Amino acid sequence: MYDNIRLLLKYPFVSEPEKDTFCTRFNLFVKDEKKGILHNKGYEGLEQNKGIYIKIELPTANKNGNISLSFSLHKFYNAMKYKQLYNYDDFNFYNANEAFNLLKDFIKIEISLALVKAFEVGINIITPTDPDQYMKELHRISVNGRKMRILEDLHYKEYKQYSTNKDKDKRIIYIFYNKTFEARSKQKDIEKKNNVPDNVLRIEKDTHRPAEKIYFGQLFEPKFQQMTKHEFKQRFVDDLEYKSSYIKTKDITSLQLEIIKSIDLVGVEKTLLAKKELLKNGIITPKQYRFFRETLNKITAKNMNIEKHISKTAETIKELIINKINDC
Repeated sequence: MYDNIRLLLKYPFVSEPEKDTFCTRFNLFVKDEKKGILHNKGYEGLEQNKGIYIKIELPTANKNGNISLSFSLHKFYNAMKYKQLYNYDDFNFYNANEAFNLLKDFIKIEISLALVKAFEVGINIITPTDPDQYMKELHRISVNGRKMRILEDLHYKEYKQYSTNKDKDKRIIYIFYNKTFEARSKQKDIEKKNNVPDNVLRIEKDTHRPAEKIYFGQLFEPKFQQMTKHEFKQRFVDDLEYKSSYIKTKDITSLQLEIIKSIDLVGVEKTLLAKKELLKNGIITPKQYRFFRETLNKITAKNMNIEKHISKTAETIKELIINKINDC
């Protein structure tokens, strides 16, 4: 479940030789002398470190030093188990807990109390056909009464990624993307590219600024994982809404259908305001406007609704999400 983690911990070395040994082990030979930073940026260094980017800020007379670790726990696990960096297969809490123990043995510094600055909770789902068509059915997520729209991300290929808004005030983002496309587009090796399975849909909750302090070891406590799974299921099952079609019945007029759709989309005030603009611009007559307003008032007074159905495609992805979460 866990992926793309960023940790921050206090400078742990008590001597220069201890620090130098660590730097040699993890290929921390890229230096920024002015800032007092050592890191392993670059493909070879990341390969050696099982996908872990490590940055050391050396202590000075004016400030304490620190270490930051940025990595995909899923990729690290596969690098340790299968000698390859990838994260398009299944990765549940059992695997994550095993990866935590492997990481502690690999890094050989105390990381349980490292501060979690960012992390993802996500799952990969095999869809019957191209994931793109399933993402087109997504509408919004309701979080504590706030309805967050799911929008196509314009920074990616068409229909390949959708998410809630990513503005600077958002601590949590909900993301959906075509994992098959993403994994294959990053892979130059033909054999490895062919190893990526078809039709993998990735859904994830991306926490990039936790609202409260979370320590790395907490992610692997049974109570925290149970809570995380419950919240993930809440957001991506109960709170996830799909695009729906209105079912017109004989007792509903075309005008009533039009008004109810508009109220659902923009609310009563904006629905009426739009009609006022048409009246003001001479597009409709005063009589037409009065009839529209009377009809709208009846709808709101009687709290009239129209039955809506989601598509079979949406029903399919909803069931797949439920089944996959239950397996985690």
